[in-house]
Amino acid sequence: MSKFAAFMKRDIENLEREYVISERFLDEDGNPIKFKLRPMPTVLEKQLSKECRKIEKNGTVTFNAEKYENEITVACVVYPDLKDIELQDYYGVNSEIDLLNEMLLLGENRKLQEAIQDINGIKTLDEKIEEAKN
Repeated sequence: MSKFAAFMKRDIENLEREYVISERFLDEDGNPIKFKLRPMPTVLEKQLSKECRKIEKNGTVTFNAEKYENEITVACVVYPDLKDIELQDYYGVNSEIDLLNEMLLLGENRKLQEAIQDINGIKTLDEKIEEAKN
């Protein structure tokens, strides 16, 4: 067995987790339906970062932070299926990010962003503050 066997894993799918993002979406028993999220591989994040960067003719670099956040969000949400045409039609939209923006309230969207940070191992400001206190 290789001394690097522990590093020879490609199990991003096994790292998926469920989060309650909204108390408004309930199953038949009245329980909140959980969103399923997956972490983003670094290689995909680097690609998205590059796609969101633009070098102007004068050499200045602009970064489209909104597009970057939207692309990461869409890439991390497994369930609900944001590509589902029936769901998009119900909300009168034709893109994954527009669907989320129609489905979620502002606070719910913030909760989704925090869950995406969590599944990707990014600490929130509150967690960093708590760590600093200890």
